Amino acid sequence: MWIKSLIFISMLCAFVNVNSQESFSIMSYNIRYDNPQDGENSWDKRKFALKSLLQKYNPSIIGLQEVLHGQKEFLTNELNKYSIVGKARDDGNEKGEYSCIMYDTSKYGLLHSHTFWLSEEPNKVSIGWDAVLPRICTYIHLSILGTEKDLHVFNAHFDHKGKLSRINSVELLKGKIIRLLERGESVILLGDFNATELSKEIISLKSFLDDPIEINSVIFNGPAGTYNAFDHAEIPDERIDYIFIKNIEATNYMHIYERRTEKLFISDHFPVYLEFKL
Repeated sequence: MWIKSLIFISMLCAFVNVNSQESFSIMSYNIRYDNPQDGENSWDKRKFALKSLLQKYNPSIIGLQEVLHGQKEFLTNELNKYSIVGKARDDGNEKGEYSCIMYDTSKYGLLHSHTFWLSEEPNKVSIGWDAVLPRICTYIHLSILGTEKDLHVFNAHFDHKGKLSRINSVELLKGKIIRLLERGESVILLGDFNATELSKEIISLKSFLDDPIEINSVIFNGPAGTYNAFDHAEIPDERIDYIFIKNIEATNYMHIYERRTEKLFISDHFPVYLEFKL
């Protein structure tokens, strides 16, 4: 009898070990808000190409920026394997842009979620420091189904004008993330930071988080830059969209360079895609 029990325990341990090494994937994507003035790049002409791209790469977590409520509803209806969380920045409900997070409900369970403002008053609708617009970050705490592991994900969109706002937004995030890292938690911070790699903001983020593109064992593919401005004649060479990690094993990192059938870009940003293990 004890031999059978020992075999069962060994099989169970092997299963848990294999499951804990399962690969996951995450994407950060500024999808460009629904602006009717965009003409050939308008949302109605891009939305099904965007849906196809998400289905093709099939990330288990997606952090999106510049999402208006109608776009959020489209994604919710068309990609029903995901649950989508986050609040809009202008009223804390549905008005204005979301920095929402989608997660595959077959892989994760939601433990907690929260949207906060990148400002001196993060728990209320507000514009921070020298920013010209309200800026937000959506946070989720996920359990990995079938394991005892969990994951913390932050999806931020920094201001495009206010440098002080971006610098102080880093400090606000740092205060929240450091508390998690002190407990040994696995953390991902992603988003559109509107700052290049040599900026004070990004250098500061790299002081407490890892940039997968700089990890020697990680395979990188795609153009160097992430903001294309819908200019299909140029390939960008500067990053402003990132995925940062800590206590996570990154394997592949990619700036996805894909176009619609008309050779036009799907958004004015490229998606950033990471494969990882916990």
